[in-house]
Order: sequence, then structure tokens, then C-alpha cells
Amino acid sequence: PDLLYVNPNVTHITCYGDSSGNISLIISGGISPYMVDWGSADTNNIIAGFYNYLVTDSNGCYISDSVEILQEDQILFNVNTEDIQCYGDSTGFIELNLQLNSGFPPYQFNWTGPNLYNSNSEDIYNLFSGVYYLVITDANLCNVDTSIELIQPVNIPQINNLETSDYNGYDISCNGENDGWISLNITGGYGPFSYIWTNLAT
Repeated sequence: PDLLYVNPNVTHITCYGDSSGNISLIISGGISPYMVDWGSADTNNIIAGFYNYLVTDSNGCYISDSVEILQEDQILFNVNTEDIQCYGDSTGFIELNLQLNSGFPPYQFNWTGPNLYNSNSEDIYNLFSGVYYLVITDANLCNVDTSIELIQPVNIPQINNLETSDYNGYDISCNGENDGWISLNITGGYGPFSYIWTNLAT
């Protein structure tokens, strides 16, 4: 009989971590029917890796080999964030850095967040506090999702208690004198504080 020959027909995995691989064997030569032994492996919907097979024909001739199922690289990225500086402000941002050989570019970005926020940009700025959700999709339609929270300081109201000099109802004791004064007592907020008066005094 002709030499026993096996040609594997392989479907590799498009998205990292999926179990969408498939192997079928095209067998020729030898004497049919053939017996195929994959051990304990199921060759449908398999994950990435090596799979060993043994093909035996009706005369007991056999051939053994292995097949590798490959997968695309994982979509990996780093995140750089800036939290909100003052309560109620929109000074936060989130920047992404896609790692080299990550997924299959180009990528699409879908951001959603507080106050019906949405964006398709890679990096997003002028953000309020809250949780921002991201879905990254590559050219193979593989996707990865994550959520990032930006925080803000606690709202502590600032109260300014102002006291001025009082000379029997006058701010200055005598005409031409410069003995008036203003005392400012601030509570709340986040110290230390800076002061700028209209006369540019600090």
C-alpha cells in the first residue's frame, strides 16, 4: 500500500484566551478505514497549545505527530490617571498606552462614564469624579474591558470669618493714620491657604 500520510487542517484562535480552535485530519495512503486517537483531547473548540495524535490504518501501520494551535496576542495596556484636584472640578484625565505586539491593531476605544459621558478617543481629559468604563476592540473584533475610578477631595465648605478694626465706628483712628487692620479666619477647605488682597498684599 501507499505510505500512510496525514495532513492536519487547523483553525487557529483569533482572540486571546478563546476556545475556538479546531483540528481535522486529512488522511491518505495506507489501508482504510483509519483509527484516530487524540488521547483525552477534544479537537473541537480547543484552546491554544500542542495536541498529539496517533493514526492507525487497517493493517496496523501507524503515524504519530502533534499539531500546535496558535492564538493572537493579548490586548495589553498601561493606564496613567490624574484624580480631581478640587471638589466638583473636571480636572481629571485618563491616558492609555497600548503595549507593543498587543492584540491586532488598529484599535477602537469606547468610553462611558458619569453624567452620560462617552468618548471614542484613546486618551480622555477634563473628567469629573466617578467610574469610567472602557472597551478596547482590535481589528480582529477581539475586545477587553476595564473600569477606572477617579476620585475627588471631600467637599469641606470654606468659611471666611472677617474682622476689621473698629475705632468707635471708624476703621481708622484719626485722619491720615494707617492703623486700620483686617483679620481673616478661614475654616474648612484644605490648607495651607494663600491670600491675595486688592492692594496686592499677601
